[in-house]
Amino acid sequence: MEQQVVALDVGGANIKAASSTGRAQSIPFPLWRKPERLPHLLRPLLPEPSETTAVLVTMTAELCDCFRTKRDGVLHVLNSVEEACRTRGIDAEHVRVWTRAGSFIPLPAARQHPLEVAAANWLATAWWVAALYAQGTCLLVDTGSTTTDLTLIRDGRPVPQGLTDSERLLSRELVYVGVRRTPLPAVLDTVPFRGALCPIMAELFATSLDVFLVLEELPERPDDHNTADGEPATREAAHARLARLIGGDVESVAYDEVVTIARHARTAITDRIEHALDCQWRRAGRLDRCVLTGEGEFLLADILRRRMPQVPIECLAERLGPEVSRAACAHAMIELWKKRG
Repeated sequence: MEQQVVALDVGGANIKAASSTGRAQSIPFPLWRKPERLPHLLRPLLPEPSETTAVLVTMTAELCDCFRTKRDGVLHVLNSVEEACRTRGIDAEHVRVWTRAGSFIPLPAARQHPLEVAAANWLATAWWVAALYAQGTCLLVDTGSTTTDLTLIRDGRPVPQGLTDSERLLSRELVYVGVRRTPLPAVLDTVPFRGALCPIMAELFATSLDVFLVLEELPERPDDHNTADGEPATREAAHARLARLIGGDVESVAYDEVVTIARHARTAITDRIEHALDCQWRRAGRLDRCVLTGEGEFLLADILRRRMPQVPIECLAERLGPEVSRAACAHAMIELWKKRG
């Protein structure tokens, strides 16, 4: 029977999983609403116990506001993984947790040093990409549903300025802008409307998902209700959400008017990412290539071709396929595990 390595990247809004058999998936799960359900969500992602050689774990879910501290959040994730393994019949000795030191440690050691395994998923992707490009200077950029991670790599080693979330925010290596979950009031103050700039309402009426739905850069998903109002991820529903930003609705704000709003919002989103890119570009001095991954590859490629036309771009979706690219951190852990020792 074929042995499997399974990697779990447990985020606050999505759980991403990859397998050594080549499968990958991303499951929307707003953990802060029902953290007690995490073991039940993880269990189906695990293989049969007789097929398991390792369960690899990384996380960003510890920052959810249902946890008093990050330490509490890390321990909840680790306990949930252990419970999922136990109910699946997998011994916890198979579990290894990725650290900010760039190594895997057993579950008991992770419990003893919870802050060393917090928010370390981006570094797994960076170390894997670093192994692909052992020479020169590379910038890895990962835009997902919520954040954009930027990691500089020199001669086969990641060289981040920060390791914790706070340090990476300060260094502009972490930008809280993504293509689905960013509340638009976080990036906008006003939008164009009928010949004037209209202040927007500082409410969670619409997110970046609505922008890219209306602009037809993300596909509609009628069964996806992880939206600002719980209505489907369709262009029709996005019309209503964007109209609410300016105190309107689908009757008072025409579709072509929300398209104009969406274009303005897209520019505000890309401006945040471009600023971070400029910071890393200045630090690098020169770049031999940029490697892009995540659900927002399309947005990154557009920015880079416009701002850095001389820098070669590689999109991991072309190398791995879109599903694996969206779960790049989980896939990277499997590749790193294969090369250990």
